[in-house]
Amino acid sequence: MNNLLIIFQLSLLSLTPPDSIVFDNYSVGEGYIIQEVNLNMHPQHHAQFAGTSAVLSDYGEYYFLKEEELLNALEKNELNLSNATMVVDPSHNNRIFTMTENGDYKNMRVNYTEGLTKLLQLDDTGIYQIGESYYVVRPIKYAYIDGIQLKYKHDQDCDLVKIEGKNVRLFIFTISILSTSPTVENFLWKKKYEMTKFWHKNVEPR
Repeated sequence: MNNLLIIFQLSLLSLTPPDSIVFDNYSVGEGYIIQEVNLNMHPQHHAQFAGTSAVLSDYGEYYFLKEEELLNALEKNELNLSNATMVVDPSHNNRIFTMTENGDYKNMRVNYTEGLTKLLQLDDTGIYQIGESYYVVRPIKYAYIDGIQLKYKHDQDCDLVKIEGKNVRLFIFTISILSTSPTVENFLWKKKYEMTKFWHKNVEPR
């Protein structure tokens, strides 16, 4: 019994959030996660999507568009994400740092989520072609914190680099996966499970 009590106490200690984060003050948003996917890229430094394809997120950054913004991009067949809301997912890696009340930066020690990457890796994730690029897209309702300064490291030996964006949010957790509107789905290129040539390209016969 004593051992179980110690394990329980340690689990509580491990859930102590950094000084810079107050999780009671999160906001809730809805939108379409969107990030470019490279269909012919071995995912060494990016999250794998399917087979030899990778989602091009360097440090857990993803973009969110309102439905009308996504439809506008699909109809015009062009997309510029420079002004889109950026949501940074700390579960992507352990190299995201947040500013404390003292002005220092602390590593995100705790994650409360499976993360946006795993949502995009679900088999029914939609893939859309806009211009010459392909994007993974999924609508969700999610919790986030904004007005927070974030930095990241390329690797353990690098200096901290400020994450720049018009509207940067810290992703906390997914509340619900939403349904893609039929109007958006009219532009669908493929769903992930339809990409058989990427699933089977490197599978050896048994």
